[in-house]
Amino acid sequence: TGRRVVVIGGGATGIETALLLAETGTLSGDELKFLLVNGAVVPDKLYKLATEGTKEVVVVEMAETLGANFGKSTRWGMLQDINRYGVKTLVQAKVLEITDGGVKIEHGGEVRELPADHVVLAVGTRSANPLQQVAEELGIGFKVVGDALAPATVFEANHQGYNAGRSIA
Repeated sequence: TGRRVVVIGGGATGIETALLLAETGTLSGDELKFLLVNGAVVPDKLYKLATEGTKEVVVVEMAETLGANFGKSTRWGMLQDINRYGVKTLVQAKVLEITDGGVKIEHGGEVRELPADHVVLAVGTRSANPLQQVAEELGIGFKVVGDALAPATVFEANHQGYNAGRSIA
């Protein structure tokens, strides 16, 4: 597989995907521990081996900020990881076209192409709840919560689920 990846969309799904890709080829915890305990590699080199993977990842986001649909503390941690793993980010960038060689974008008034071997689309969510109609037709009582109701954060979905569970009693 190719080394250069462009992730279109800087929401929760795009950020998590970018981090997964950026970690590809880094040392695992066990490998890191083995090398450290045995003094096989100096600590600075270990940090590099643990944070520099085999993929060059760029996240392109149309909005002003990345990870807007994360909770505050989760967002902070994810953005720290984005920096730590060397993921490049472009905010307020508009994707114009996916080409054979990459992704054509407009950013800062300029049009340019980001080279890419792979492109990941993480461009939003939409609720899907096919069981609601079935439950209604069968007369089964239910509450719709989480992403089945509307795209939400994990915190919001958990809160909705908790309230739905409490309403049963």
